Amino acid sequence: MYDGSAYNTLDHPDGFGGIPYGNTYAYDINNSGQVTGTFYNGTGNHGFVYNGGTYITLNAPDAQTDMSGYGGTHATGVNDSGLVTGYFYSNFNGHGPSNHGYSYDGTTYNIIDVPGVSNNYSDEGTIASGINNRGQVAGTFQNATGYHGFVATPSAVPTPSTIWLFGSAITGMIGFVRRKPKAGSTLRVVKPDLLGRL
Repeated sequence: MYDGSAYNTLDHPDGFGGIPYGNTYAYDINNSGQVTGTFYNGTGNHGFVYNGGTYITLNAPDAQTDMSGYGGTHATGVNDSGLVTGYFYSNFNGHGPSNHGYSYDGTTYNIIDVPGVSNNYSDEGTIASGINNRGQVAGTFQNATGYHGFVATPSAVPTPSTIWLFGSAITGMIGFVRRKPKAGSTLRVVKPDLLGRL
């Protein structure tokens, strides 16, 4: 971190080799000074939130290490409410192995998969890279026609469902999944409905 006069080095203590041989990447910071990023160790990549000297490790449910030995969970953005976004690698729910976006509120991982995304090992899937103070998530996805940007907007609906309105250069679509990080729980995926062109 750089505060205008000094650089502060961040090294997650569980990074490969541990301090001082960490393997830590910082991606975003909010107005409260919370930092999100990723660290690597022998079990793959793990997301983190750094808050005033404390590291909180994030591992999305069903996150897996891919064939290259990396995969895992990445935390790429945080807003001023502390809502985190990022992506993880997984072969969950019968999808081909690929990346899946998420938002995380400290309790629940809400999975973000753009409808029509390509989920093959050689494809990128859905990568969430930023989140604003309205909770809108921006990122990139790959489908049969190439790479596209997206904005996913959470709709205010009764719990437990979180609904995302997807906007891209192609179509607007709705889809939702919700996952609480409990051992033995299952991932519920609801098929999206096509809303039409934006």
